[in-house]
Amino acid sequence: AAAWGLWEPSWQGHGDSVDFGQYTRMDAQLGHRAGFVHWFANWDEGWDYDGPLVQQVMGANRTPMITWEAYNRPLKAIAAGQYDGYIDSWARGMAASGSRPIYLRIFHEFNDPLQPGTGSGYSWGTGGGTQNQPADLVAAWRHIHDRFAGAGASNVRFVWCPDGVNIDIGGLRAAYPGDAYVDFAGWDAYDYDTARDYQVLSQISQRPFVLPEVGSADPAWVQDLSSKLRSGGYSRIRAVIWFDEAEWRLDVKPGVRTAVKDMLTTFS
Repeated sequence: AAAWGLWEPSWQGHGDSVDFGQYTRMDAQLGHRAGFVHWFANWDEGWDYDGPLVQQVMGANRTPMITWEAYNRPLKAIAAGQYDGYIDSWARGMAASGSRPIYLRIFHEFNDPLQPGTGSGYSWGTGGGTQNQPADLVAAWRHIHDRFAGAGASNVRFVWCPDGVNIDIGGLRAAYPGDAYVDFAGWDAYDYDTARDYQVLSQISQRPFVLPEVGSADPAWVQDLSSKLRSGGYSRIRAVIWFDEAEWRLDVKPGVRTAVKDMLTTFS
């Protein structure tokens, strides 16, 4: 059975003192506890800020998933070791955080073209609008992975996650670091063609899947995801994490919320 999680924008930003109120409210609304707490940390944040958040999530008996955003850090420079001090501080911090897994998603949605002013793409992208090649992403990824391994951070689960749109199997395959460097593969799913995304990624990675960002305003889309999970059609998907913001907020979409509640009856 898949695990459930949430990204709640109101949760983050309280600094060292985190408000779990929105999580407990959503747990009650959905009749199911969110096992994953997902948040975003850019590389201007130090472990001294995010380490306490990790401890509070673990203390609440939930599992952290951090999307680690390397804004404006060139992939070639990462691979060349220019940011090792920063990377190592996180690796050591995570290694010292106990045995509960920490899911770390890096270079997410790299397949989206960078189009300034549109909200599309990131500086680490390989889908156009940057100078990056897929091989640059692979080299940077493997370098980060090796630094974490060297620090003894065996509790970290590395998550490779393109966007579920702009799916090109050749470009994705070229940007895949390899099963030895990836613990979970997945994609971000917003009313996209989930069956296609599942089929394409199944050809690239042998790792289990997680969906770190899921959002829909269409109950039928959720029902389709639910039925495929229930029937075993998506047997490799181990976690679904809802992006509970903007038009995907479950508390303002009763039809979608009902479909999600039904889906969660089969979740762990």
